[in-house]
Amino acid sequence: MSRDLPHALSFGGWFLLALPLAALLVLGSAWLLDRTRPWESARWRTERFVLLGGRLDPSYRGERWVIAVQPECPHCMAEAPVLADSARRLGIRVVALVVDSRAQPALHRAETLRVDELWWDAQGVWRHRWGHRLYGELMRFDAEGRLLDGPDAGRGSTRGLARPREEGR
Repeated sequence: MSRDLPHALSFGGWFLLALPLAALLVLGSAWLLDRTRPWESARWRTERFVLLGGRLDPSYRGERWVIAVQPECPHCMAEAPVLADSARRLGIRVVALVVDSRAQPALHRAETLRVDELWWDAQGVWRHRWGHRLYGELMRFDAEGRLLDGPDAGRGSTRGLARPREEGR
């Protein structure tokens, strides 16, 4: 029976078998290129983002939680207020960073987030410079803007297979 298998598959059958394998190869190659690219180390620098709302406290020198929010993502919009309330009980400032939004987001949706500050990533730093992808991601930064945890936290760490670039390079 195994001798008849090649004859049983027509050209269309082989094509249907080869198509998913080719797609898997392309997807794997794209993933590998993404993981080996030298991403910039994530650092919280307000000059890279656009302030949309909230109350700034220049004297605050504690930890800052930054939540990556995409306004069209219901999970982000539901999770951000929960994280903000938790952080506030701990005395931590919470920032919502609107990501993957080409147009400036409407402020009427911001009140539902209950964050201290609302920023817009108009330049795509979060995705295109830091290499981050997960909506609703919580990033913890210290008073100097250094990432405290996560795959690219720390000065000499690596994110995936590649070393992170220094900011601005």
